[in-house]
Amino acid sequence: MKQATPTQDEIASAVKLLRNADARKAMTIVQGVPDHRIFYLIALSQIYTNIVVLHLRRYSTESKFTYSPEETNTMKNNHKLGAFLAIVGILAGILTLYFLAETYNTVIHTHFAAGDWEESNTVRFVYAVLGWMGTAAGALCAAVLWGFLKKQDWAWFWGAVAATILLLAGFFPMIPAADSGLPTPTLWVFLLAAVVWFGMLFIGGVDKKVISLTFGAGLAYVLTFIDGVAPISKFQTTFQPAEAFVQNPNTFWNGMYVISQQVNWWGAAAWAIFIFAAIKRKSWAVPVGIFAGVMSMIGGYPMGIHNVFEVNRFSMFLPAPLLSTVLVIVLCLPGTQKLITAGGTESA
Repeated sequence: MKQATPTQDEIASAVKLLRNADARKAMTIVQGVPDHRIFYLIALSQIYTNIVVLHLRRYSTESKFTYSPEETNTMKNNHKLGAFLAIVGILAGILTLYFLAETYNTVIHTHFAAGDWEESNTVRFVYAVLGWMGTAAGALCAAVLWGFLKKQDWAWFWGAVAATILLLAGFFPMIPAADSGLPTPTLWVFLLAAVVWFGMLFIGGVDKKVISLTFGAGLAYVLTFIDGVAPISKFQTTFQPAEAFVQNPNTFWNGMYVISQQVNWWGAAAWAIFIFAAIKRKSWAVPVGIFAGVMSMIGGYPMGIHNVFEVNRFSMFLPAPLLSTVLVIVLCLPGTQKLITAGGTESA
C-alpha cells in the first residue's frame, strides 16, 4: 500500500512541536495521523527544520545578527527554577525596602551622636537612593516571574539585571551600619541577590569564563559606587561658606570631591552595563568596560593617593581603581575580546 504524503499543516505542526520540544502537545497534534505516517512526518519535519537552521546560519554571516542554536534551548526545563528565583528576587526587593526603612534613622542618629555629622547626612541621601533602586529591582523581578511563567526567553537576562541592582542595594548599607556597631540586616538581601544572580546566569547558559569575568566586574561595580559615596562626606568636611571662605589646599580637594562623586557613580553604572552586555555577548561590551574602568581610575586614584598621605596608611579609595586597572588590561587582551564576542549574538 502506498503511504500518504503528509499535508503542509501536519508538517507545520511538527516543526512547531520540534521547536518547542513539547512531546505531549505533539501527540495531540498527530494523534489523528495513521501510525505508519507518524515516523515519516517527524523525519520530514526534522529535515525541514535543519534547512531553516542552515538558512539562518547563512543569513547570520551576511548581516549584523548571528544565530546560536544553544540560545534557543537556553531555558529548556529551567522555567520552574527561574520562576522560583524570581520569587526570591521579589522577596529581596521587599526586604530592601523594609530593612532600609527600619534602620534608616537609627544609623543616621548613631553617626550623629558619635560626632560624624557628615556621615549621617550621607546616609540620609544614599540609603534613600539604594532603597529606590532595590525596591524597583524587586518589582522588576515580578515582571521576570511573569516571563518565566510564560516561558519567555528574555526572562533570565532581566532577572540578572534585577539581581545586579539588588547586590549593590544589599551590600553597601552594611558598611555604615557596621561602622556604627549596629546589626547589618541587608546582608540577607545581598545573599539572596547573589543566589538569584548566579542562578539566572546558569539558566541563561552563560559561559563559566564569562561569569568569572563579570564577577570581577561586579566587584569593580560595587567598589566604584562606594568611591562615589565617600566624596559626599569629604565634600561636607572641606566645604567653606562664602562669608568664611579662605583659600587653602582643601579648596582644591573640595572641588575634586564634588566632581569625582559623579565620575565614580557614572563609572559604577558603566560597569553594570558592561556586565549586562558581556553576558549577552555583545561586541560593544569591551569598549564599555574600558570606559567604566577609566572612569573608575580617574575618580579613584587622585582621591586614594591623597587619602594615603592624610591617614598614613592604605586608602580604601584605592581598591576600585586598582581592580579597574587590572580589568581594563584584561579587556584589552585578544583572548578576552574573543571570549566575549564568540557567543553569536547581535552586534548592536
